[in-house]
Amino acid sequence: MAIWLDDLLEQVAAAIALADSETETGKRLALIIVDNAVEFLMKAYIENETQLIGSGKTIKKPDWDEMKQNFRKVLEFVFKQFPSNTASMTDILSYHNLRNDLYHGAKPLSVQPKQVANYTEQFKMLLNDLQKFKMSDDQWRKQAYDVSQMIAQKEAQTKIVISYSNENGQTRFKTDVTMKDTEAIMHTIHAYSHYFGTEPSVEDIEGILTSGHALEKSVISKRLDHLRTQKKLLKTKRLLDPKAVETLRKKFAIIFY
Repeated sequence: MAIWLDDLLEQVAAAIALADSETETGKRLALIIVDNAVEFLMKAYIENETQLIGSGKTIKKPDWDEMKQNFRKVLEFVFKQFPSNTASMTDILSYHNLRNDLYHGAKPLSVQPKQVANYTEQFKMLLNDLQKFKMSDDQWRKQAYDVSQMIAQKEAQTKIVISYSNENGQTRFKTDVTMKDTEAIMHTIHAYSHYFGTEPSVEDIEGILTSGHALEKSVISKRLDHLRTQKKLLKTKRLLDPKAVETLRKKFAIIFY
């Protein structure tokens, strides 16, 4: 495998991991990374894998160097030289324009996981069209998992490591440090909502806490009231406020299993 391709796969795997991070920043960065990967793929392929650049060839080097400064021109050149039956030039350009809005705009924009997933699929199709390189969904997930683990290991140097798991419908969290009651409850709610997409009942929280930070139901209710007073819970649901999630992530390196 070419060195530039190996680096490219790691970039997109990092984007997939960021898109799954449940943060707006993570999703925005994921789209930007995928866009960078698409641009890098096109330029690296033309420069390293073809004989199109040079005197007497398809494009002179000074003209290519100028073209490289314009994403749209590079995209049009690649599709003209290597017509694709799968990747869409229109879709790629649309996502690139969204990336420009994210990167250069004065106002942060929301990015939906589906947008990142769709742009990633465009990258994969273009990669297969140009390099005849393809990985299964399981291989991509494994690559993204490996990258997330490397990131977690780096975080673990400065943060407290905590792991979430969900086996047979039973959510658990595990860490080697002693936490405050409120922190344990916050992790419980965060883990439950991650796996089930909804708020836990007090009974759910009580059951999860038995794995390492057992609390009586009356204590849990008092701590929940305290968290709501501190605006760490949403007003009408037993779910963490986004700022509370960020607070957890600043202190803990959370690993999902």
